[in-house]
Amino acid sequence: MMSLLMFLVANLDGLMIYLFVIMISPAILFMIIGIVLRLKKYLRGSKIFFIVTGVYLLISSGFFYAIIA
Repeated sequence: MMSLLMFLVANLDGLMIYLFVIMISPAILFMIIGIVLRLKKYLRGSKIFFIVTGVYLLISSGFFYAIIA
């Protein structure tokens, strides 16, 4: 009976790290695009990408922490 219970308990640490990377990677990509646009003097476009980055991080962190809870 004890060996059966051992298989039912799962370690989900890798899944949480995977979800965290999926949450962060688009925001990092948007931030890099915003920095490149800022360096090329496209200030309006870079400002839009920085705002999108912030909104994406806010929404995705809300979903991520709702999954954890």
